[in-house]
Amino acid sequence: MSIVSKKVYLLTFGGLVALTLLTTGLGFLDMGPFNTIIAILLAATKASLIVMFFMHALYETRIVRVILAGGIIWVAILLSLTIADYSTRRFMPYPANQPPVAGP
Repeated sequence: MSIVSKKVYLLTFGGLVALTLLTTGLGFLDMGPFNTIIAILLAATKASLIVMFFMHALYETRIVRVILAGGIIWVAILLSLTIADYSTRRFMPYPANQPPVAGP
């Protein structure tokens, strides 16, 4: 027996299709540094819809929601550490016109 009605599934599917079309359409626009931010927000929205309705996380018990929240917090911590590491590195330009080094 299904917890969710077919109408909810169809509305969720329609929302996912609309967000996918929006993602595709925005892919052709140049919005500068906002391209990545908007793409990540749209992907997070689509992932949230899938987890909440297709994986029934919205209708689970409290312990399952706590475990899900813990996983999300852990991923956020790991991503923030990765971004902090990446943003503090200095990048050296590749020497394009450097002559080859002779071997021994």
